[in-house]
Amino acid sequence: MSTRFFSAVLSAFLFLAAFASAETPLRVFIRSGAKSHGPGAHDHPAFLKDWVVLLNERGAKATGADRAPTREELDATDVLVIHRDGGGDFSA
Repeated sequence: MSTRFFSAVLSAFLFLAAFASAETPLRVFIRSGAKSHGPGAHDHPAFLKDWVVLLNERGAKATGADRAPTREELDATDVLVIHRDGGGDFSA
């Protein structure tokens, strides 16, 4: 997936978060991964760090990790963002 695609999707999340009621913030979990390319390309840890802050500043309740969410974390999530190498290659 391209950076432009991720930017568009995350812009939509920001839009939704901006209009979320303080009583029911959008709950986002970002599943990151290890840095897999050189400087400025596919920096998954930086993506996680930056977007958790941005979403929280805009009224969402964002968390994340470089691992899959636990059952409890997933139960407390409205939106799951997967930004890592092999993002669609998960086993049970």
